[in-house]
Amino acid sequence: MRNNIIFSFDPKSYDFGTEAEVENCVLIIKHFLGSVLSIPHANDVYIPVAHRLGIRRTGTSRQIIATFPVADELHMVLRHSNRLRDTKHYINRQVPAEIRERNQYALPEYKQKRQILPINPILQMVNCM
Repeated sequence: MRNNIIFSFDPKSYDFGTEAEVENCVLIIKHFLGSVLSIPHANDVYIPVAHRLGIRRTGTSRQIIATFPVADELHMVLRHSNRLRDTKHYINRQVPAEIRERNQYALPEYKQKRQILPINPILQMVNCM
């Protein structure tokens, strides 16, 4: 579970290719890595398992979960995910439900504490120079 990434696509803004390619999730992910994320040598990325999540519904695209056993490749994909800003595509790491719920409650508290705490005096000195 820790080496999995969930890919969400907007079916209207991404061409999945022919009918045969739509069923091969590994090819879809490799094509997405190369064309949308502009990752060099995307066809060489090792993805042993990729499959769709959820049930089929007309007019929508199901998410694809892919396993990246090589940590460097996983981090490379996550580093390039900033290129998805202002698009309708999303990349998320698969996280257990307990951790997801814990983070959901911890994030607002973290943001609130960050606003209250004063800025580090050393950083203030650096910004003044």
